[in-house]
Amino acid sequence: LRHDGRSIGELVERFIGRRGKLLFAGFTFFALILVVAVFANVVAKTFISRPQVASSSAYFIMAAVGYGFLTYRLRVKGGLSFAIALLMVVGSVYLGFLKGITGTYTFWVIILLIYVYVAATAPVWILLQPRDFLNSIILYALLGASVVGAFFSNIHLNIPVFRSFTPGEMDYLFPFLFVTVACGAVSGFHSLVSSGTTSKQLDRETHSLPVGYGMMLVEGLLALVALAAAGIMSFQDYSQLLHQKGGPVMVFATGVGKFLVALGLNVDQAITLSALAVSAFALTSLDTSTRLARLILEEVFIGEGPAGKIRFISTFVVVIFSGALLLSGGAIVLWPLFGSANQLLAALALLAVFVWLKNSGRLSLSFVRYPMYFVFSFTTVSLVITGYKNLISGRYFLALVAGLLFALATVLVAESLRVKGVNKDAK
Repeated sequence: LRHDGRSIGELVERFIGRRGKLLFAGFTFFALILVVAVFANVVAKTFISRPQVASSSAYFIMAAVGYGFLTYRLRVKGGLSFAIALLMVVGSVYLGFLKGITGTYTFWVIILLIYVYVAATAPVWILLQPRDFLNSIILYALLGASVVGAFFSNIHLNIPVFRSFTPGEMDYLFPFLFVTVACGAVSGFHSLVSSGTTSKQLDRETHSLPVGYGMMLVEGLLALVALAAAGIMSFQDYSQLLHQKGGPVMVFATGVGKFLVALGLNVDQAITLSALAVSAFALTSLDTSTRLARLILEEVFIGEGPAGKIRFISTFVVVIFSGALLLSGGAIVLWPLFGSANQLLAALALLAVFVWLKNSGRLSLSFVRYPMYFVFSFTTVSLVITGYKNLISGRYFLALVAGLLFALATVLVAESLRVKGVNKDAK
């Protein structure tokens, strides 16, 4: 907000230097490629296990385009605008329930990559902004219904209080405990979105607290609902859903579905609605990440000038890299690599904040310094372990990505320590 909505990369260039910006851009680009691959995998598996979710999502995208036209071209606003949005959401869900769309995993991956290419190159008013608003209706409705349903359902937690961390099976408590939940209070992906997108949409600086902190509270509530959804299952049912019947989305959808049944829905409808809500936000993360990665390439190669036709080329590069990573083998191993990269990106964001505050003449930097040290420690260790595991398992492309991320982050830290006035304080 105080730097005209500039990206973190541009702030890194201002306070660390051009080389620091290039290192940060390189790391961020590969981290976003991981985000696209991870969420494409999640959505594709959900579409396979729940064909109605696939068809509802297709209707939902068409509804978002229509809503964008009504809002930004016909200037429909106020209560009428919300009423139309609500009807579009309900209509998309209803039509999707009538007949699902079936397809193989490869088919859905290709369709999703085509979708993100189109979404990332189109103006934001056509799809991104209207779809995000429609998504928020689904999210708040699902969260509210889940919490109410949990209180009225006769369901108990079955998950053990503690399951031991066995090396080779559930990995070590440190560092993987801190990279499993990749979008909690500390999230590199959120730092990119909030700096590059949210900052441009706030009316005044004081709104950043209720928007930023408030949404972290909402995500905390979502995390509790997700934990409860998994915890009410037997460990056998949990493992079967996770590994054989749709992955983590279906774990969440099945658990939340049991809460919604208490409100009068049948089991199949409840599970499908829950899966739709998750896939809708996964699709949001998909095209947002693609757009951010595209903007990073353009920022590095053409600077602040208009992108023009270059956006089609840069988006194509992002899609090709993401597809190659996704199809490189062992989609499930993408998650710990994504978690490590996302949290290490958060540490780099903290580093940028630290340098900015230091250059601003702040006396006390402990509230940024020590969290930054901690996040750097577990993410770098996690990347080393994950890279080594992929290397000995023959997944050389994933091992190479892990190695590149580690090297870029390490050199960027070394570069920042060379900045006048930072080196002494950081040590």
